[in-house]
Amino acid sequence: MKLLTKTRRYYLSLFLSILAIWTIIFAVAFHYLMIDSVDEALINQKELIVSELKQQQTPHLQFSNELMSLKPVDKTKSVATSFSNIRMFSRAEKEEIPFRQYKTTIIINHHPYVLIIRKSLLEHDDLIMTILLTEVLLILLLFIGFYFVNNRILYQLWEPFYQTLKNIKQYNLASSGIGVEFPETDINEFQDLNKELERMIKKIRKDYINLKEFTENASHELQTPLSVIKSKIELIMQGELNKEGEIQLISDAYEATGKLAKLNQALLLLAKIENNQYQQHQEIDLTEMLREKADIYREFAAMRGLKLELDDFASVKLKMNNYLAEVLLNNLLSNSIKHNYEDGNIEYILTDESLIAKNTGYEPDIQPEKLFNRFQKSGNSQQSIGLGLAIVKAICNLYHFEIRYTFKNPYHIIEIKF
Repeated sequence: MKLLTKTRRYYLSLFLSILAIWTIIFAVAFHYLMIDSVDEALINQKELIVSELKQQQTPHLQFSNELMSLKPVDKTKSVATSFSNIRMFSRAEKEEIPFRQYKTTIIINHHPYVLIIRKSLLEHDDLIMTILLTEVLLILLLFIGFYFVNNRILYQLWEPFYQTLKNIKQYNLASSGIGVEFPETDINEFQDLNKELERMIKKIRKDYINLKEFTENASHELQTPLSVIKSKIELIMQGELNKEGEIQLISDAYEATGKLAKLNQALLLLAKIENNQYQQHQEIDLTEMLREKADIYREFAAMRGLKLELDDFASVKLKMNNYLAEVLLNNLLSNSIKHNYEDGNIEYILTDESLIAKNTGYEPDIQPEKLFNRFQKSGNSQQSIGLGLAIVKAICNLYHFEIRYTFKNPYHIIEIKF
């Protein structure tokens, strides 16, 4: 069911219910007002009759007709005053019609009489019926007018929404442009909807492009070690090499499988981080962990003539997953060593607000903002799989840390603000 149809049904149901209730209340209220008016007229008529009868000198009065009757009554049998609705045959109308009857006891010349006065309600009923028919006609006209006017108004109000819906249906993520053109509207809710849809489409488009690039890069990165392994195994199977040659081929194939394992492990880690599967958080001493990691990597740095220094900083504690904290520091330290030159320097500065990793190195040959993308490597490093800084960025995003890279010759600087 369309939204306009359902909205129209609710409006019409409410409209008709209100009109029906109002019509009933009006009819009942009008009926009681008319009855009250008739009763007042009957009382006034009684006063006139009593006044006229008192002026007559007839000792015994008695008469009876369709509209009035007067009968003497014993003093001990007085009648209580009452009003009632009755139906009687009318000679004038030649059918039974409703009457309002007023019955009371009056005293004329010291004699009690029962006076009954009747007034036809036929005109009253005809008037009520006329009003009800008029009300029904008015309701029908209002219903028809409301239906068409409301339908047109609702269509005009919801036209931007349907235009937005149409544009979204026609949008193709693969072939269309960056975003969708939404219609101009002065309705705040539709403006908010269009803004959120535009933001969402841009994000989806960006994720789609990143996923496409990631798939292509992952395929390329996987293809290289697989080709190496395949070619080495084929040479071994041909059996034309000596033992030393076979050992070298096996060593190359083993190195390629190691790269595959690293790549697989890094991709799985990225997927787990982005799916928020590391939900166990605890307070860790980042200062102590950084010192421990620095002691481990200091030997690797020394093998390349690198000097690894840590400033004398106070204890810094963060609430995060212990494993992810280790991965963060491992990747930063490994990156500082890989992308450095001999006899270079590595320096880390840790405060309550940030962690700064500085290392000497050659000027990067790619744009700095791309260094945190997957499979992006500065230079032709064969050791790097291009996922180290991407994992660092994913961890920072998970904990809402701000990460920034700058190059101030000869230092590469990565700053993480907590």
